[in-house]
Amino acid sequence: VTVRNPHPFAVSGHLVTNGFPFPPGAIAHSRQVRLLAKDQEIPAQVKTTAWWPDGSIKWILVSFLTGDIAAAGSAEYTLEYGANVSRQPDGAPLVSLVDGLPAVANAAPVAFNPAGELVTPRQQPCRLDIRLPDSGRLGQPGTAVFTLEDNGPVRAVIKATRQFATPDGEPAFLLETRYTVWKNSPAVKIQQTVIVQGKQTHALLEDMTLTIPAANPAAAWTAATENGDAVPITKDGLHQLFDHEYLAAGQPVKGRLTGAAVTDGQLVSLRHFWQNYPKAFRVDGGALQLALCPDFEAGRYDAFPFEKEGHHLYFYLLGGVYKFKAGMAKTDDILLAWGVAAEAADHLARLHQRPLLAVAPPAWYCDSTAFYPLAKRNPEQFKYYEETIDRKIAAYAA
Repeated sequence: VTVRNPHPFAVSGHLVTNGFPFPPGAIAHSRQVRLLAKDQEIPAQVKTTAWWPDGSIKWILVSFLTGDIAAAGSAEYTLEYGANVSRQPDGAPLVSLVDGLPAVANAAPVAFNPAGELVTPRQQPCRLDIRLPDSGRLGQPGTAVFTLEDNGPVRAVIKATRQFATPDGEPAFLLETRYTVWKNSPAVKIQQTVIVQGKQTHALLEDMTLTIPAANPAAAWTAATENGDAVPITKDGLHQLFDHEYLAAGQPVKGRLTGAAVTDGQLVSLRHFWQNYPKAFRVDGGALQLALCPDFEAGRYDAFPFEKEGHHLYFYLLGGVYKFKAGMAKTDDILLAWGVAAEAADHLARLHQRPLLAVAPPAWYCDSTAFYPLAKRNPEQFKYYEETIDRKIAAYAA
């Protein structure tokens, strides 16, 4: 198994989580797998996620912390498996439920309140606000249901489920938030999924914003751009209008915001920020407002080049509102961290945008049959096909 570091800085002790398939009959239990680095077993968290019809394991999810990997370098690991293999005992899990609320140890300095909100080290909640065009801001859900989807010595995933309702009590949006923490890291990853409910075929949304309190309300926030600049975030905000343009102080600027915002020892990062425009950052009372669906004026996306007539179902940015079909789910991938120096925050943000991956040789995936019949790359047997694919990938990357 190879972990490649695509970044221009060294990495050490960072979380890697990847799935690996196994052929039918290879292993019967996840305990029959262990991870080696330089022939020495290292702590790894292994979870079975799928089985073959004969009951043997089809897929496992492996989480571990990397050793030292040089900038633009790689590290080799070995997944050893079989009936005679036994992994070392797991350590204590990172999370426990105390009176129904998650308590985190040896990971990010966070807590949770009964409403399912993450509570910062200063005991302030990170709050999601949803505003509709007609009825305004929705009331906050009263309580959340917490479950532990994964919980081991390396990584834990806490799921909070809560319900937003309309003013007349009808279900509007189901919010499923997954908080991932990992050992010895100041960061927490948040995968926030909003599921559209209600009796109507579509729901209209005006604004959806996550407010993250600042550890130091007096400190200024800045946002990173793709070319390396740090742009001040003000009350007026920074709005990524298109994939190549954002608004700063009300003026259009050619460029892309990476999705990373920093202040004194604190990081907020939204993955695929400019790619999933419109997005925005604002500052209010020292707190950072991460606008996942920022309010925008009517007509902004109504004309060419968006070609609304070419969308046979519907276009979701017409008339100054967001239009989501009932049953649709929208997920935003966010990273928060506290107590991090500027360089460490930059590295965490880049790793969030482009995570480290653990990859087995192509033949392993093909021979596992988990993807049904699949041929690995063979320039000798499929010369013209492979040359065509190489040419198209190179053209796309350029």
